[in-house]
Amino acid sequence: MRGTMTKVSDLGTEAGQAILEAIRAVLAEKGTCRVGLSGGRTPGPVFAFLKEHLTPNDYNGLVVTWVDERVLPVDGELPGGFHADSNAKLAFDTWLSSVPSVCKVLPMAVGGSGEEELQRFSHAFAEQAGNGLDVAILGVGEDGHVCSLFPGFPQLAEDAPVALVEDSPKPPPTRLTVTLPVLNAAEHVFVLTRGAGKAEILEKVQSGDPALPVNMIHNELRFFWEV
Repeated sequence: MRGTMTKVSDLGTEAGQAILEAIRAVLAEKGTCRVGLSGGRTPGPVFAFLKEHLTPNDYNGLVVTWVDERVLPVDGELPGGFHADSNAKLAFDTWLSSVPSVCKVLPMAVGGSGEEELQRFSHAFAEQAGNGLDVAILGVGEDGHVCSLFPGFPQLAEDAPVALVEDSPKPPPTRLTVTLPVLNAAEHVFVLTRGAGKAEILEKVQSGDPALPVNMIHNELRFFWEV
């Protein structure tokens, strides 16, 4: 494993502070910061921390998107009307519904088919984020997957910034994901985990198992594990 593993008692505060500092460091250096969010329930406390601590000035150069998304119908009008199982729903509920309009928010999927969303988001990601991320917030599955990059799947070899997955082993089957070149170019990569159930996969990660997608990210990772 490249990077550090930190056990924490409060993921929201401890990982949130590290992510906030990374965002501000990139803003100070570049004037803009492109942040990719993960899904699931784990990052909710971090999103709430960022909502509380980011200042209006921070949002001037902030571009927020996702590292992967489930392709699902929307529930109601956007923004905010995302499907309950979408990755965007948690982020909007805990943070993004109240950000200033100067902050650019790029949802990965907004109710179309997989191919339609791949074309739409690929264009938006290139135009508004330059096909890159400065700060990536990831989770890790019990099989070592990150984003929707699963062990042995062809998307692990994809050169394009965004890939379509149509046979995910976890439902729903159709997803969009950023690819390894995007993650490997990110300046700051955080992996957030919660619970004793992640001990086995984290041990495998630390062993350096090259078959795990998380170990195919070659820059320095910062793991925060709330036990």
